Formats: sequence, C-alpha cells, structure tokens
Amino acid sequence: MAPGGETRQIDSMPVPEIETIRAHALFRDLAEEQFADLAQHAVAKRFLPHDTIVEEGDHPQFLWLVVQGAVELFSRRGRREASIGVVLPVSAFFIASTIYDLPLQASARTIEPSSIVAIEAEPLRRLFEADGGFARAILAETARSFRSMTSELKAQRLCTSVERLANWILVQDRDHSRNGQFVLPYDKRTLAGHLGMTPENLSRNFALLSDYGISVNRREVAVRDREKLAAFAEPAASLTDWEV
Repeated sequence: MAPGGETRQIDSMPVPEIETIRAHALFRDLAEEQFADLAQHAVAKRFLPHDTIVEEGDHPQFLWLVVQGAVELFSRRGRREASIGVVLPVSAFFIASTIYDLPLQASARTIEPSSIVAIEAEPLRRLFEADGGFARAILAETARSFRSMTSELKAQRLCTSVERLANWILVQDRDHSRNGQFVLPYDKRTLAGHLGMTPENLSRNFALLSDYGISVNRREVAVRDREKLAAFAEPAASLTDWEV
C-alpha cells in the first residue's frame, strides 16, 4: 500500500530529500550500501495543508520524516480534539510504533504545504534487528522524543498557560530570533493547541506579556526585553525546553 500524496522515488532523480535524510541522526552512520537499500524503499511526498497522513489506531507501514513544512500530531475523543505535538524539519514521527508495529496513538496531518519522506517499515525493522548502530540511533531518537514529551507534560501540570507561552517565546527567541524578532513557525490555532490552551486564551496571554516586552503583529513576534521576560518565565524555564 503506497502512502497518499504526490509520489517520487527519492533514488531515481536528483531531489534534495535524499541528502537531507542521509544527514539525519537516524541514518548518518549507516554504511552506504545500507542507506542505498533503504532508499530503494522510500518515496518523497508532497502534501497540501490539512492533509491527513495517518490515522490513530493504524498500524504503521512507513516511517515518516518531515523535510519541509510542518505536521501536527493530534487525537480525538468524540467531539473533543487535542494537539499532541508539532513536527518540524528535519524530524521523524511515530518511530517506536513503526519499529515495533504498534497501533498509532495519534493521527497526523499537515499544517502547511509539506514535503515528507516515507520509508517502508519492514526494511527498517530488519535493519533494526541486524545493525546495533542503527538500533542505538533509534533508541537515542526515541529517548529524545520521550524526554521532550515528559518536559511538556510537567509544564502542562505545573505552569500557568501564560508561563508556558513566555517560556516558549524565550526558546524561539534563542533559536530563531534576528534582532529580537522571529516569525511564528505555524498558525496561532496550532500554537494554542501545542501549548495546551484555547486560541482565545492565547490571545489574552500575548496581551498579558506586552507588560514584559512582547509585541505581536500577525505571525511576527518582537522580544524587546528578554531579561524581564526571562524573570517572569523562570518557573517554566526549568521544566521544559520546547524544540518547536
């Protein structure tokens, strides 16, 4: 069964995806022949915004790596929906479920136009069993994901929503700011879900943070007083270090 979206074999034409995933921590230490074999079982996909990639409860047939764009992981119960996380380039998602052929615990959909590489699960499972180095790389990525989710859970339970937003802004300012300004990596609805608040609460929290030097114009955020914001966000800063 082929994944949905526009398909391109990544080893049959000079596309940037093959170099991008080769540099990923999961694959950078593989022997050339091992990576070439995986490339034979991989396709590059392009998705429109809000395309569903996989559904919760599915058994994974591919490992997905986001090369461009953004993917939201989410879950539904009846009429309620919750954001589980956002995956940005260059990252894989549902690694453990793919390796161990477990039902997916969330669904995945694109937030914006996205380029994603899908690698068939069976060759990855065989390589995991046969190659200790690759198995350690899988373990390292899984551990990183687990630590990130644990930190976010702690922040959800121990911090107010405005503290979570302040801390998230500090991380973005540290990693992506130019002259104290950065652009939100995705829309405000997705950001609100990612930080565990409603869009209305997000707007109120941005307004509250104006007293700490934050201004927002659509998706552009300006941090005018980082030290003041950091002093306010200190309760959250020790709990989490959002990467997206």
